[in-house]
Amino acid sequence: MTNHDVQRWPGRLEAALRDRPGILMDVIVLGETDSTQDAARRLAAPIGTVVLAGRQYAGRGRLGSQWADTADDGLAMTAVVASGQSERLAIVAAVAVAEAAESLGVDRAMIKWPNDVYVDDRKLAGVLIERDEARSLVGIGMNINQQRWPEDLHDKAISLAQIGLDVDRADVAAVVLQAFNRVAELSESELTREFIRRDRLTGRRAVIECRGEQHDGIVRAVDPLSVLEIEVDGRRRRLPASHSHIISFE
Repeated sequence: MTNHDVQRWPGRLEAALRDRPGILMDVIVLGETDSTQDAARRLAAPIGTVVLAGRQYAGRGRLGSQWADTADDGLAMTAVVASGQSERLAIVAAVAVAEAAESLGVDRAMIKWPNDVYVDDRKLAGVLIERDEARSLVGIGMNINQQRWPEDLHDKAISLAQIGLDVDRADVAAVVLQAFNRVAELSESELTREFIRRDRLTGRRAVIECRGEQHDGIVRAVDPLSVLEIEVDGRRRRLPASHSHIISFE
């Protein structure tokens, strides 16, 4: 990414936040960093700030997974918000990214609970929530301009460019930030409705771990903020969302 690119991002993104005010109010743009999550900590970024990087070379995802170094083809950001319920923040971020992708031209972005955004069964974006004292760090990684992937990601990842969209990363970031501000203001019922219409887990076979026990069956319903309902050997079980995570799904 050129210095010119770095210099124009703050003005573009600050204008977007003025156009759609909300809980995100300011931006910090870095040319390169290990992780926007760690950068937000080092900079002591205040609540309401978004830290973005032209390149993130050591990003991480949920449950200790690594986010591939996508040089200047991907988009990485961390929104610093007041510490709140992690489950809600994860759903807000996922719905906001899916909504942003759709507004950019994606026909239908789907969400694998709790916060992975998919297009055509391939992952477009992911979200990581970490807490730091009185703040929550909402990390978002999104694939923008990639045209090829390492062999282990070839059938698992997708970018906006591969969907056929020619978009500027700063413009994508602006749309995501505006969507985040909008979605963060939704009521619980509105947020749940926005998630459910994009839910890609219901009806699929999944292995869900809850409180140390694994449940292998068909997901019958997802209430993203409270309960996952899975059918195992003909019996339905309701698993609390706050204590559950997806190990695998088909």
